[in-house]
Amino acid sequence: MLNVIYTLLLRFEESRAQKTIIEKVNIDEVLDNLEIFYISEKLKYTCAYLSWNKMTKLNFSVENIDDLLIRAQQNKYNNIPPIAIYLTILFAKLITETINTLMNLLNYTNIRSS
Repeated sequence: MLNVIYTLLLRFEESRAQKTIIEKVNIDEVLDNLEIFYISEKLKYTCAYLSWNKMTKLNFSVENIDDLLIRAQQNKYNNIPPIAIYLTILFAKLITETINTLMNLLNYTNIRSS
């Protein structure tokens, strides 16, 4: 009889201990922080990659940059400093490249028309 009571108490304590461990680890918060870290790192390396690409004059393409921009521009990431900073740098690089391309095109059309 004592053995049965001891076994039941042991199972109850194990169950309670597992629940408190799970309650202490907030899975949603961990996943959100991992997502923030992933997006921040991806933006950082994309900015570095675009800078290296420009300095070395190699024309590598950055894949999935549109998906990254969509994810990084979500409202829940507006207050995250690394995401805001790298997103601003990335936009500056992309806009500069677009302006340079348009200026080259304009120069080319001016040369062709004269």
